Parts: sequence; C-alpha cells; structure tokens
Amino acid sequence: MEKGFFHCSLAAFNRAKGSSSCGKAAYRAGELITDFRTGEIYDYRRKGGVEFAELTLPGGQQPGREEFWNQVEASFSKASAITSRECEVSIPHQLSVEGKNRTARRMAESIRKKYNVATDVGRHRPIIKKDDPEYEKRQEKYGDQRNHHAHILYSACEVFPDGTFGKKVVALDPIACKKRQPDGTKFDDPAEWMRATWEKICNEELEKEGLDVRIDRRSYKDQGIDRLPTVHVGPTATGMERQGKNTERGQLNNQIIYINTRLEQLAKAQQLLNEMEQKFLFKNPQPDQPPKKNKYKQTKDFLIEKKPGLLYWQGGDGPQILDQGSKLQINNSSASTCKAAVQIAIQKRWKEIEITGGDQQYQQEMYRQARLSGYAAEDITCELIPDQRQQIEQAEAEAFRLSELRLAVKVSAQGFAEREKIEQRLQQEPLTIETATVIAAREMDPSVKTIQQQYQQLKAELKKISKEYHNQISLYNDKGFSKVIAFEEKRKTTELAGRLEDVQDQLKELSDQHGQVIKNARQEVKQRAAELVVIDKGERNQLTENINDLPTKNDLIYAKHQLNSHPIIQKENREMEAQRQAMQAIQAQKRRRKSDDTYQRPSM
Repeated sequence: MEKGFFHCSLAAFNRAKGSSSCGKAAYRAGELITDFRTGEIYDYRRKGGVEFAELTLPGGQQPGREEFWNQVEASFSKASAITSRECEVSIPHQLSVEGKNRTARRMAESIRKKYNVATDVGRHRPIIKKDDPEYEKRQEKYGDQRNHHAHILYSACEVFPDGTFGKKVVALDPIACKKRQPDGTKFDDPAEWMRATWEKICNEELEKEGLDVRIDRRSYKDQGIDRLPTVHVGPTATGMERQGKNTERGQLNNQIIYINTRLEQLAKAQQLLNEMEQKFLFKNPQPDQPPKKNKYKQTKDFLIEKKPGLLYWQGGDGPQILDQGSKLQINNSSASTCKAAVQIAIQKRWKEIEITGGDQQYQQEMYRQARLSGYAAEDITCELIPDQRQQIEQAEAEAFRLSELRLAVKVSAQGFAEREKIEQRLQQEPLTIETATVIAAREMDPSVKTIQQQYQQLKAELKKISKEYHNQISLYNDKGFSKVIAFEEKRKTTELAGRLEDVQDQLKELSDQHGQVIKNARQEVKQRAAELVVIDKGERNQLTENINDLPTKNDLIYAKHQLNSHPIIQKENREMEAQRQAMQAIQAQKRRRKSDDTYQRPSM
C-alpha cells in the first residue's frame, strides 16, 4: 500500500504582529476585503488556484465574508488579541476533485461542531497542471503540481447560530488547554485532535474511492522509519529558492534530503549484507549435502556448531586482550579488562564461554563479569569449585539488593519532600476573588492599565476636592465668622469650586475617549479573576489526589530501616564507628600528653 504525504499544521493570528483576520480571509478566498478597523484594503482577486471558499456558521448560515470578519475584528479590543486561528492541511492529490472538496468540507464541519466556531475554508490547487505544454518550465516557478491543500480559517471566539459572538474558546489555546476545566477534566490537545481527525477523514475518502493509498500522522520515529523529517520552508523562502536565492531553511532541507538518501542506501546495503550472511554463513547444510571444506572451516564450524569461546590467561607485557578468532588471550586480571573481554565475547555471539588459566582472582573476576553481562551459570565453564561460584552469586545478589534498598530510600526521600511541598501549598488559604482580581489586574495590557490608573487617580482627586469644598461651604455659612474671615473662606471656596470643575471636565473627557476600553478592561479582569479561582480550585483538587500517592514519613523511616538492616551497611557502620572511636582515643591521648607536659614543666 502506498504511503501518502501527511501535513496538518495550526497557526494563530495575533494583532500585535500585524495580522488581520480580514486580510487572511481575503487571501484564502481570493477576494477583495477592506479592514474597517485599520482602513487597509486586501485585494487577492488576481490570485489563481482557488477552487472554492465557504464561510459557514455553526447554525449553517453563510454570511458575507467582509462583514463577518470585520465583526470579529471589532469584537476584540486588545492590541495583542488573537482574533482568528487556522488549520492548514495537505489533501492527497490522488483523490478526485469531488473527494478533495469533501475532505476539506468535512474537516471544517468537524472543527465547527467540536469548538462551536465559524469556519472559512478555502481549497487551493496548484497553479499549473500536468498537461500544460510548459509544465517543466512553469514548475520551477510555481512548485509541485501535487500541492493540493486547504486553509481552514476559524474564529478564536465562540459564534452562536444567530451570528452573535461569545467568549474566547479556551480549548483552542495551546497553553490554556493544558489546564483543567472547572469539572476537573483536561482539555483535548487541539493539535493532536485535528491531526487525528484529518488522518481519519482522508483515509475514509481514499478507501471510499478505492485507492490503495493511506496517510499516517505519526512521526518517522514512531513508524519505525530511519528517516529525518524535513522542515516547513514557507511561502517567502520558497519564492526566494525558486528565484535561485539560497535560504537557511532551504539549505537545511537539502542537507536533510541528502542524509535521507544516504540512509536509504545504507539500509539497502545492510539488507544485502544480511541476505549474504544468511546465505553463506548461517544456512544449515542439507542432510544429503555435507558442508564443503574450505580455508574458513574453523570460523564456519564455530558459528554453526556454537562451540564455547575460550578466554584463557596468558599474562605478560603484551596487549591486555588479544583476539585470536575463536579464543581471547587475556594478559590482565583487572575488572575493566575482564569486562571488556566479556563484551567482545558477546559481540562475537558466543553463547557459551570457557575460562582457563590464571590465578583464583582472575577466575573469580571473569566469572563475575560474565554473570553480570547476562551469561547463565550453566553457560560458563571455569576452574572455580561450586562453593566459590555460590559465594560470588550471593555477593552479587546482596549487592543488587543493596542497590535496590538505596534506590528505595532515594525515591522515598524525594517523594516525601514533594509531599511536604504539597502540604505547605494546601495549608495556604484558597485563592479568593479579591486576591484573584489583584492578580488579574497585574496581567492587564499596559496601555489599558495606564488609562485605568489615570481614571482612578482622577476619581480619588475628585473625591478629595469635593470633601474640601463641602467643608469650606459649611465654614463660609457659619454666622460666627467676621467679615474678613468670611471673605477669605469665600475665596478658598471659589478656588475649590474651580478645581472641582477642572477635575470633573478631565474625568468626563477621559470617560468619553476611553470609557468603553475601561469598561471592557473591568469585565475582562472579572472574568480572568473567576478563571483564576477555578484554576486554583482545580489545582488544589489535583494536589489532594496526588498527595495520596506520595510516600509518608513512616514510609521513609521504614526504607531507611531496611537499608540500615542490610549486612553490608551494618558492616560499614561498625567500621565507621570503630574508626570514630579510634580517632577519639587518639585525640584523648594527645590531650593527656599535653596536660602531662604542662604539669611536669619546671618553674622558672
């Protein structure tokens, strides 16, 4: 079965980076759209290759493209808002025109139903066709004629069937979707869901049309294919490459293609080598055809009959290990040399080994390394008696048990430390709406925050002047004041009245200019504060569940007790205690000598 090309990528269009949903929709549909917010005109009517474009709401309505996307832009007030997102997919070129259109429409419908958003799908075909007389010449300029793909542009906020807009779809945010929902469950990863959905839709359509082609969303590594993935070049770099200009991504792709070609050649060479080995080395002789004798008989008999490999002691000043085909000459009995010799035996595919010569230390060390490397006791022939073998086996078993106990103590200590951190976190008071509001206000857009601070300062100043003004009015109306004092108070009252009027005018001007911004900011802070409270509650619930799986202090004490009860640890502790007592005895003896010297010193 032929393996088709799979591509499904997601993108988000951020206003802060100069993106406009109106411009994106115009390109994908090949139309002229004016962005009312910026006044910019996007004209892609001369763009070729647009097969069809459909804007559809969750209720099935198909509004005007320019009007709808301008409403989407107007519904977001932040300068850094993500107003729309896109799913770009590559359509198998083997499908018919109707099949290509069905796959694009089905994918858009799945996104609408899953996230309750409006979708604007545009299917693009290659600008050139294969039957074009100047196909080869135009292909260098316009690219591969198999490049059938679809752009599915969808709103970042919910869209109701009547055309009104809701809140931002949190499940589409790759960062926010990692957090838990109010009910404690996690969101589906939008990228993984869309890739799986696109794979399913394409394979269903390919099977429906009877095509022996399938696509697979898994990576080369997960598919078990020894191949490097290429990087996405993009339209800008692709255009430069077609003009003969080198780009970083283009050069990287060329290197990846070269490496993949070399990997394929190496795989074919390895396959041919394996076939030759199976044919000439590992092929069992037929009963009526005895094996032919040749100059490689020793090696051939060794591989077929699986005779034990020989590890014999020689000693001397030569190399530590000398490979002599069916046997290894060992000149050193150190642990590293014995381990290296056993590894060579494994590489030679020796199923059994025989250890000869040398002293008892060499025999014990070689036997120990062979057992640690995976050789069974019955596959090792040596000069050790059964009791000596048993001692080595018991020592290695105790060492393995000791490593397990130390690991258990380490894991228990780490888990208990994590448990203490979680307990400290749970002892803290739950996040209140007031604290969450303060945190949400800190996350506010800096420009909006500046406007709101000015608004709050003017309100505070207005309140202060108002209070002073009313106090002055009461003093001025007091009949007990003299005319001079009353005149002075009247002057102060007039000044306060003027200041009060100025602040009121500034406040009114600020409200007229940025009133809607301040109102929206307050609403966003409230919504964000409510989200933070829900997130905090979900995190606390998750921590409460996690803490039950972590070790307690008793578990840590028990693990340490098991470790200290091990004979090797007890022996080490006894030796350390003996050394400590010996050091104390030496220090006490030094102090006594010093005291005796001081006492016996003659007086002058």
